[in-house]
Amino acid sequence: MEQMPNKSTKQTNHFNLIKGRIGEAVAEQLFEELSLDFCRFGYEATQPQIVLLRKYELFRDSVAIRRISKQPDFMVTNAERQGTLIEVKYRRRSFIYFSEITAYSTDTSFLFMDNEDFWLSTKIELEALCKKSGSKIYFKDTTLLEEHELFKFNKEQIEKILNFKRHLDLIFGRLPESIG
Repeated sequence: MEQMPNKSTKQTNHFNLIKGRIGEAVAEQLFEELSLDFCRFGYEATQPQIVLLRKYELFRDSVAIRRISKQPDFMVTNAERQGTLIEVKYRRRSFIYFSEITAYSTDTSFLFMDNEDFWLSTKIELEALCKKSGSKIYFKDTTLLEEHELFKFNKEQIEKILNFKRHLDLIFGRLPESIG
């Protein structure tokens, strides 16, 4: 029989779930503000029972659970009116390791956010970046959301993004250090 995880592991998992939900809520509000067509796509929205399995680390060695948990968070309509898969990643420290994104499909784009900014990159762009600079991806080395060609934002949308950014520290800056 599988042992239950210790308290510190469970606490870390709870913090990661909270952090993920906050990042997704911020992204959802941003998409609404920008009048983008989107739907929640991640397993948290489509398979809520999997959230419970992961929360209590049941079936933690299951390949199926890991695969399901790598569904991107949103499907968003891009400038060409095509559905784009978006995975949201919030990090206080403004970087991510390539190993954290390898399980996602090639057609996934990543919306990175920290306490100050939003960046957007496709998985293909991140793979190319890693070939040049190694496995640690600094957000600043990717493209700012408002400048990325995927959505081709107009001036009004860019202003909304910039305005939205002014409030990020109010949202994320109040999170305990252990969550960020």
